[in-house]
Amino acid sequence: MASFRLFDPDDEARIVAIGTAAGAALAVVTLLLTDAPPGSWLPAVAVNVALGILGLVMLLTRRARLLPFLAAIAVGVAILPIVVPGDFVAVAGMAVLAPLAMLGLVASPWRRAPTAVFVVAFVVATAIAWTWPPKPSTLIVVAVVLASIAFGTTALSIAIDRSHRIAARFEALFRHAPVALFEEDFSEVQARLAALRAEGVTDLAAHLDAHPELVDELAASIRIIDANDEATALLGAPRIDLVGPLRPRSDGARAALVAQLLAVWEARRQATIALDGAVAADGRRFDALLYWSVPVVDGELDLAHVTVALADVTAQREAERQLAEAVEAREAFIATVSHELRTPLTVVLGLAEELAEQAGTLPPAETSELSRLIADQSAEVAAIVEDLLVVARAATGALRVLEEEVDLAAETRAALGPDDDFPFEVRDPTRVSGDPMRIRQIVRNLVQNARRYGGDRIRIVVDGNAVEVRDDGPPIDPAFREVMFDPYVRSDERRAVTGSIGLGLSVSRQLAEAMGGELVYHHDGDEAIFRLTLPVVAAADQPSAAASARAT
Repeated sequence: MASFRLFDPDDEARIVAIGTAAGAALAVVTLLLTDAPPGSWLPAVAVNVALGILGLVMLLTRRARLLPFLAAIAVGVAILPIVVPGDFVAVAGMAVLAPLAMLGLVASPWRRAPTAVFVVAFVVATAIAWTWPPKPSTLIVVAVVLASIAFGTTALSIAIDRSHRIAARFEALFRHAPVALFEEDFSEVQARLAALRAEGVTDLAAHLDAHPELVDELAASIRIIDANDEATALLGAPRIDLVGPLRPRSDGARAALVAQLLAVWEARRQATIALDGAVAADGRRFDALLYWSVPVVDGELDLAHVTVALADVTAQREAERQLAEAVEAREAFIATVSHELRTPLTVVLGLAEELAEQAGTLPPAETSELSRLIADQSAEVAAIVEDLLVVARAATGALRVLEEEVDLAAETRAALGPDDDFPFEVRDPTRVSGDPMRIRQIVRNLVQNARRYGGDRIRIVVDGNAVEVRDDGPPIDPAFREVMFDPYVRSDERRAVTGSIGLGLSVSRQLAEAMGGELVYHHDGDEAIFRLTLPVVAAADQPSAAASARAT
């Protein structure tokens, strides 16, 4: 068995110092009261006075150490039989014997029975006093007994005071710890698991899987002794509702309980367990890490006082989930961008090579068609690059837009390509404030989005200071209507005509807001509508109808 200390070294030194000083003082008093000639007991007085002074000096200077006392006592015991004749060997010897006997307490591994140590030391000291040759007087025995009692009382008082201080510190630490702490009693579980082992169970996990009702029975045998303030806050219940039998509230809590039972089964001191989907008293769900720790007393696990700590990691898990989704989305984004850029660039390269190889031999009409295809594919690449630049600049706060007076209908028409031959309607045209290039970019993105994900019939309506891109597609799921404006999100990959980098709507909303406008979605029952609204130019800045007519 490993050796344990009841006190720390400084306390041990103080106990020995106090006991030695007390024993020496009592021995001196005893010697002074005897009728022996002074010359015979003066050496004993000198030795014991020296021990007492040494003890007091060390206590007053707070430099108490065990080694000087042990050395002084050993010297005293060695020389007393030589310098002190007769009965006085017992008188002085017993004065230092008492502290030596009591020293067994502070070095004893028998922490469970410190009282027995005192009793044994007391009996040994008294027996030696009565049998030391020649037989001493009653006064000598009284001196030895009083020395032993003085040392024992001092040791016990220090031990009790230290125990109270440690308990108070532990209570303050437990009660006000910044994490949820529980003190739980697993002793009955230990007994029941020992019974299962005696019945021949060797695989507890498999046994619990085969008998799930046993988990509930074992949970009821675990008792929560105490819970701190953070535990009541985390679980949303007062302390009085938490103490008592353990009651798992979710599948995650049951799984964590099984892990704790396995830790008891395997006689482990500590375990770290993931507690996912725990349910508080108010119904709130959270994720936590459960730290399970068993104290060791006299070399054995004390399962009657298990400490369980719960660290709420809900926010961390959510951040990890979002990070994983972002990483996955970026990887998909990179792959899609590579594809989207490679496709038109491959077309441009092929057409350019064709023109170069057959320069002067192709008919003018075919040359014109090839040139138009090159221009279209180059414009598609430019649009993708422009969207990427907007995202990059917005992320660094470097996105800038112009504030100009703009003819919204004209810029909307300018954004359409030669193949965009769907209906175009203008109602109450109004001049707005914005960046012409960015307005065209938004319109192109909205038209492209309608082509890829919308219905077959697309039309554009310019209504005052707003432009709407409409299609006859079905409504978008309400849960997706705001998410679709996030970067790298695509509304329906299965219905996409071609690949998509998932930036069009996100970029368009960022540009709309940068110009002081907004981009929203709604469905009126017949059509899906993306509506871009921009600030109206002040009335003083609006040209009159006649001026507009003259300008045109």
